[in-house]
Amino acid sequence: PDVIQFSAIATDAREAREQRVYLQLTSAESGTPLTQYMAGTPKGDNIASAIPAAEALMQGSYGRDLIMYAHFLVGHEGLDFTGYDSYGALLSAFADEVCGYGAALEANVAAGVRPKVITYQPNSYITDAATPNGTTIRQTALDTLDTALSDPDVVCIGPVYHERTVDNGIHMTGKLMTGELFAHVYDRVRSGAGFTPLHITSASREGAVITLELDGPAGFLMLDDDWMPDLEHGGIHYGDDSDSAAIASVALVTASATSRSIVVTLDAVPVGANPAIYVAGHNNTTDETRPGGMASIYIPGPRSFWHAAGYTEFTTPEIRFYICRQRVAVS
Repeated sequence: PDVIQFSAIATDAREAREQRVYLQLTSAESGTPLTQYMAGTPKGDNIASAIPAAEALMQGSYGRDLIMYAHFLVGHEGLDFTGYDSYGALLSAFADEVCGYGAALEANVAAGVRPKVITYQPNSYITDAATPNGTTIRQTALDTLDTALSDPDVVCIGPVYHERTVDNGIHMTGKLMTGELFAHVYDRVRSGAGFTPLHITSASREGAVITLELDGPAGFLMLDDDWMPDLEHGGIHYGDDSDSAAIASVALVTASATSRSIVVTLDAVPVGANPAIYVAGHNNTTDETRPGGMASIYIPGPRSFWHAAGYTEFTTPEIRFYICRQRVAVS
């Protein structure tokens, strides 16, 4: 959370704005599932009481109104959704509770602002018990994206596999790239612009060629060749029940800043059932400082404050919107 707040301040500096005042509340505990943050649990009740307490603090001690724009959900992506149909249903219920607390604040009511829960796709390719295949994308990652695309209370910043990690492939080193990406999305949420991460909307096949249509931030598709390790086919994989074909080539097509696609050419016309495209679903690097399942396709965004400030070991020159982890059926 600290890196996100510092990055929000850095965003204000980059845009030459008058400095805003940020108040950060933290209720997280490492290694705990999201079910422990729902109403009626100690952590959930802490969130419910801390938000109005923060409002009273700002009004009583500083004479300022408090508007809650976002709750940052970092971690808690374990596949524990006891009492709910799926992790996505749990995430949606959590967002409804937390955004409701913020929407009830006096300044939120006056401004007509309902907060958002801003979160990311889980960083590791490691599978959950419900998906034992070692090349299967975590269901929590898929649910997070699907929920963000259907629930207006939830915003997904995209994946965070671009961050280097310590050798366990989980905990990030530096966190400046993720913090700055969170801050950028928060800035758009605060302005009312919203944010949609780079993702596939459809996969259609004609012969041995599959065309992937995309949605996400405006800009030209790029293949990362200066930060990410070299990834076969940019981290995209084709599969069906009989492994009847494999990818021969992948081409990035940018017709305009808002019309982008990926053309996947297979080495044969596939005949297997349940054909699908997988993004970042495989352990495609042996680098111990990388999380494993990654994709190197992205759209460049605003320049990085941290990179310009000299933190080049931990950041790219600009914020990069990497393509989300997905499993997309081919039609």
